[in-house]
Amino acid sequence: MNESPFLGYIDQGVEINGDIVAKNPLRIDGKVKGKIKSLSDIIVGKTGEIEGEVLVNEIIISGRAKGRICAKKGVKIEDSARLEADVITPVLSIKEGAVFKGSAKVLPREEVSREIDKVWKS
Repeated sequence: MNESPFLGYIDQGVEINGDIVAKNPLRIDGKVKGKIKSLSDIIVGKTGEIEGEVLVNEIIISGRAKGRICAKKGVKIEDSARLEADVITPVLSIKEGAVFKGSAKVLPREEVSREIDKVWKS
């Protein structure tokens, strides 16, 4: 993941019901229900929860996620993560202890980019 500073932060105790579009790195420690579209990277902290469709460059999940995740660069699922999702990415990493219920398609980067571009425009 890019080491650039997070320009967006959703703190613990904050709940968002709606769509988010981000051009810069975003950290989520609160709750988000809706579509997240990011040209950059996202970290879902241990207290973070996301539900919905996520289109992102790269995502690291330590908290909870439910829905569909498309990541151009990769998906990293940490040991504290609880994931109920369908994942499409060129690189998938799941640490021991994580819970993953759903499906995973590990595809060439070009195919993932086309899928994201198709959904991004909708």
